[in-house]
Amino acid sequence: MSVVVNGDSSGSSKAMQHQSQTLDHHEREKSLQLKQNTSTRKNLLFLAKIAERAQRYDDMKYYIKEVVLLDANLNDEERNMLAVSYKNALSKRRISWKLIQKMKEERNMLAVSYKNALSKRRISWKLIQKMKTARLEKKKQKQLQLQQHQAQGEEQESMDDDNKSESQSIEDLGLDHLGDTVKVEIETTCHELISLMQNHLLTHSTSIGNDRATVFYSKTTGDYFRYLTELDPMATNTENGKKASFYYEKALALAENALKPSDPIRLGLVLNMSVFFYEVMKKPDKACLLANHAHDNAISELDKSLPLPQTQKETSLILDLLRNNLELWTSTEN
Repeated sequence: MSVVVNGDSSGSSKAMQHQSQTLDHHEREKSLQLKQNTSTRKNLLFLAKIAERAQRYDDMKYYIKEVVLLDANLNDEERNMLAVSYKNALSKRRISWKLIQKMKEERNMLAVSYKNALSKRRISWKLIQKMKTARLEKKKQKQLQLQQHQAQGEEQESMDDDNKSESQSIEDLGLDHLGDTVKVEIETTCHELISLMQNHLLTHSTSIGNDRATVFYSKTTGDYFRYLTELDPMATNTENGKKASFYYEKALALAENALKPSDPIRLGLVLNMSVFFYEVMKKPDKACLLANHAHDNAISELDKSLPLPQTQKETSLILDLLRNNLELWTSTEN
């Protein structure tokens, strides 16, 4: 029996040794993968910083997106880099879209004003020609000459109108095409960042209980739904508007419990949220109430204790922006 036992012990020992080697192999693979990921992450962040310095924000957001897909656990600096990259990549496109809409409005105003200013004069001119024709009816020769002149004039007028209409049509088509192109770029960029937020960053920050990051990500998601809502300024109750409001409200509820009133992230949230309610949702009373409440609470806290040096400047800047908005909005409403 001892021989049998010894045989079993030897087999068990070999099996344990093999299992240990397998575990060591897996650990080495995990360690190697971790080192590779860490190295790749550092390289991506380095490239993102270079892109930022070169003001290549489309490239910067690509590198930061890859960092998020690799590891959603971002620190404060990396979160700011994410926000900066997407905000700047979108900024010029938002400006372009707004300018194009303004040009289209001006174009329509020009067409309407031209048509209205000319219509009565054209009617008067035609009536005068008829009166002239009646008075010179007996003078057939002159009447024929007059009719020829009228025909030429009407033909030329028709050609001029056609040319103007064709020119206007080309310009309108150009503006529509450019506006649609920029609109698609804005929508693509917004949906890309919203996807990162919803599927990676918000999920991760919520799972580990990082309230500060969750407030930041929720606020940013609300911002980009607001940008989508701006593409349809006549519709204040769109699905994008509802989603923007949802994420802003979610961020504010958490910020009021987790962050101090003078915290730059909390103040930045209120700043953008109040702009959303004033400019997009057309609710000036709610915007002013929100901004005023946040401003007064932050000032009250600052009177009691000084903020950290690294946040003091940012806090002061946002408070100035809140004050400026309140002054503008109240004066406008009055």
